[in-house]
Amino acid sequence: AKVPTPEDTPLYPTDALGVSKAAAELLVRGYGTCFGFPVTVFRLYTVYGPGSSAHQLVPSLISQVLQEGPAITIRDPRPTRDFMDIRDAVRGLLSALSQTGSSEPLNLGTGVETSVGELCALLLEMSGRENTMRVNRPSGDGASRDTVSRQCADVTRAVRTLGWRPQISLREGLSRMLAGMEVEWHQ
Repeated sequence: AKVPTPEDTPLYPTDALGVSKAAAELLVRGYGTCFGFPVTVFRLYTVYGPGSSAHQLVPSLISQVLQEGPAITIRDPRPTRDFMDIRDAVRGLLSALSQTGSSEPLNLGTGVETSVGELCALLLEMSGRENTMRVNRPSGDGASRDTVSRQCADVTRAVRTLGWRPQISLREGLSRMLAGMEVEWHQ
């Protein structure tokens, strides 16, 4: 698929989560069409911030940094994601309230592609800790079959339709999250 990915890219989900998202999108759009109800479908990319599940990538890596163990362990440094701070996601969703609905889905992301390895390196640099990064690949090439290798949003349509733009850089968002989790960690 083209990266950054525009909204008109055909949906080909490769796992149960992707299938459920595609089905939900079709259901919402169908409901809007059948009942004449204005709807807007958003495709949010990798959202992180306060309240994120400990099992999600960003809080999991921050927890490993805060444990001050010898290494952050990841499965594969190669996959890329479009990491978006929750505050940018909320601003994007709220910007649609003044609209009448969009007949086309809208991507919300930053348009910046960052690899898992780059994310780890940035967290290590920001924390000032001596941890290193250790890759613990499962047997095979290290990428599971259901892992999409590259994800990055083309946000052109959201900018044009909503006047919305992401404002929080990855470094700024991670800095706030790292500080918040560090406070929680020491309580």
